[in-house]
Amino acid sequence: MAAIACVLAVVAAFLVLLGPPQVEASPPGGVIPPGSSAPAEDMDRDSHLPSPSPDPWYSNPPALDESTPDGTILDSRSARVAWHHAPDGVGPTWQLLVQTRDSRNQPVAVPSTLILPERPWPGPGPRPLLSFAVAIDGLGNTCQPSWTLTQGFSLLQPPILQDLIARGYAVVVTDHHGPRGAYAASRMHGHALLDGIRAARSFAPAGLQDSPAALFGYSGGGIAVGGAAQVQN
Repeated sequence: MAAIACVLAVVAAFLVLLGPPQVEASPPGGVIPPGSSAPAEDMDRDSHLPSPSPDPWYSNPPALDESTPDGTILDSRSARVAWHHAPDGVGPTWQLLVQTRDSRNQPVAVPSTLILPERPWPGPGPRPLLSFAVAIDGLGNTCQPSWTLTQGFSLLQPPILQDLIARGYAVVVTDHHGPRGAYAASRMHGHALLDGIRAARSFAPAGLQDSPAALFGYSGGGIAVGGAAQVQN
């Protein structure tokens, strides 16, 4: 505590030496001189504000049609689990942009990351598909699993993912918070998880059309799985 108090005292002394912040007075008549920033109300916000995600693939989805069936794949691309997350035996991986519904039953697009093991499924029956609802510890899109699995960092996903892949399961990890980071919005979460399963089954390159499916969630992901149980019909 004494060390913290000393640091705070030093910071306070430094701020005193700096003095109050200097605020530039507005020019007479409100005229903005050349080279200065325009008032906020005159700015083109689309060209100045950053995208809500660093990846325009899903931060700027195509226009959504109300009549499009839930679980429809709007776009797909190959992906790779980041080396520091990838357990042994990870095979082909894709990201699917899936149409689903939010808590108000309005159409939204969410990414789902579909991961296959390298080794063939020994049977019996088709390879199982497990929807892994991860704990999402933040409201920004850089906290969503489609980002943290492939380009970010997570402490919670790798050990569970490694066990599922070792068992030979196909795994689909859906951004169940949706595009607006709807924490604990169980209806939104449930729709997203179920439609992520529908999309994974319909994605021909994965060969999961006849796969039995189950859901598993940890922490906030458990809220999502509970939401899926409520809206499954």
